[in-house]
Amino acid sequence: MMKYILGVDLGGTNVKIGISDYSFKLYKFFTVSVQEFATPCKGIFYIQKLLQELGRYKFSVLGFGFPGLVNYKKGFINYLVNIKGWEDVAWAKQLKRKLRMPVFLDNDVNVAALAEYYLGRGKGSKNMLMITLGTGVGGGLILNGKIYRGSSFSAGEIGHFPLGLTGPKCNCGGIACLESYIGNKKLISQINSPSFYSRSKLLTEIHKKKGKLSLEDITLAGRKADSVAVQFWEEVAFKLGQIIVGVINLLDLDRVIIGGGIGKSGKLLLQPLRKFVKNRAMKIQAENVKIFNAGLGNKAGVQGASILAYFGLKNKQI
Repeated sequence: MMKYILGVDLGGTNVKIGISDYSFKLYKFFTVSVQEFATPCKGIFYIQKLLQELGRYKFSVLGFGFPGLVNYKKGFINYLVNIKGWEDVAWAKQLKRKLRMPVFLDNDVNVAALAEYYLGRGKGSKNMLMITLGTGVGGGLILNGKIYRGSSFSAGEIGHFPLGLTGPKCNCGGIACLESYIGNKKLISQINSPSFYSRSKLLTEIHKKKGKLSLEDITLAGRKADSVAVQFWEEVAFKLGQIIVGVINLLDLDRVIIGGGIGKSGKLLLQPLRKFVKNRAMKIQAENVKIFNAGLGNKAGVQGASILAYFGLKNKQI
């Protein structure tokens, strides 16, 4: 009898859910509102209901990716970013008691990194950094083939590397964090300032027509060789590149994967980023590392959660 894994990727606005087999082939993928997980109790109720609805699949294990600080070993959620009411939750213990099924969880970027490492652009890598660029800037590290979680299970917070001694205050309480420069909120505000878009005839026309510019608009303009749009992505690459160079020099990575919404800018971000890293990282490290856009899209989270659950079921540390 074929056994299945339920993978769940909790996001700020929706929850992605996937059904995989033990070879990580994805049989079903769908999204639901994050309101189904507005509280831990609601989340447990939804999972119970979902498993009943999916009764024809014989699930053996559940895997979750959560956007926040997670204790992987204890299956414990310390807190979630942008989702209130999820502080100090013994999620694995509570769900296992209700379902009588093994449950594994980790940070959402860690599980996305797992998916890219085993199934995507990270295949063949040994030491890899996964970066997600969106509302926040997240990082997941795989060193010597295993997720590096750190002493308090909070490693990978690349979005909170400072870019200087002074600068904007970040949501984390820090100053001049990378996220406060290239997080979605900051970039959307920047591109909708008249001082930005008025320098481009194309962007001015788009803004007049739509009332508000999106990052997709900047990408499309860049692909039409609009100089203001091209320069915008170069500046994002410069800021991101400074942090990546430091991590590469420190850890001697062989792969960096760029995912998330901003990563959809493609070569407009990737080409100047590669150039910056090549010119600024130490020679041997620069020659060894490869930088790619993520390959699995919005399914990476559920696929990574399934991989996490599978290896957890087999008692294999990853």
